[in-house]
Amino acid sequence: DGKLYRPRNDVTSVLLFGVSHGDAGEDAPVYGKERHISFIQLMIVDHAAQAVYRVPVDGEIMADIRVPGENGKTVLQQGPLYYAFGAGDGKEESCLYLTEAVSKVLPVGKIDFYVSVEADNLQELLQIAAKIANAALPEKLEQQKTTSNMAARRARAQMQSQQMAQLLSLITQISSADEEQINRLFDAMKPYIMTDMPRGRMINEVWKMKPYRQLEALYMPLDEGDKVTVKQEEAQKLLMELFYKVAE
Repeated sequence: DGKLYRPRNDVTSVLLFGVSHGDAGEDAPVYGKERHISFIQLMIVDHAAQAVYRVPVDGEIMADIRVPGENGKTVLQQGPLYYAFGAGDGKEESCLYLTEAVSKVLPVGKIDFYVSVEADNLQELLQIAAKIANAALPEKLEQQKTTSNMAARRARAQMQSQQMAQLLSLITQISSADEEQINRLFDAMKPYIMTDMPRGRMINEVWKMKPYRQLEALYMPLDEGDKVTVKQEEAQKLLMELFYKVAE
């Protein structure tokens, strides 16, 4: 539009994603069969608007992802975001590979932090959080039955994204309690998550988020060839507004 934009400094972005060790489907590459991404969400904390947005991202989106190359090195190659994790060490390196790939697909610049969750243990994490919060366990979600690998991956992503939303709700509830409860929760979750966000910063962000509006942002869907869908245009516009402002 001819305007000059600059990144906002009052927004925190966190890439939330689940890592699964289950069946990735027959069409999965060798490096994606052992461990793969099951769901991806970009959480955006807009401190100015006091709102938290969650943007579910379709793992089938094609992107430049790192895949195994020669002599133990990796090379960039077009592939689904689901498999951007598989070429790394399964730890920090893999998390950074996925974060790098997502940041290039979405108009967000650098993503501040990542939080990886063992997706196959989300129900167990919900039980832990509910017990610490002294709250009722959220209704157990079931994955929809499908007939294709792609449909199965999307159904699993939808179910686990909903479980993640339930977990975030319980975490926010616990953050309203005393410091001991918050530390108990993060101690209990430690075996199930990987993150580059310091614990103090994580607790501080959760504490700030307590009064914020929790919003399910527009879904970032799969690119349909060369056609840009209305949903994509709306999601791209929202992300631009959240991460950038017109330079004065």
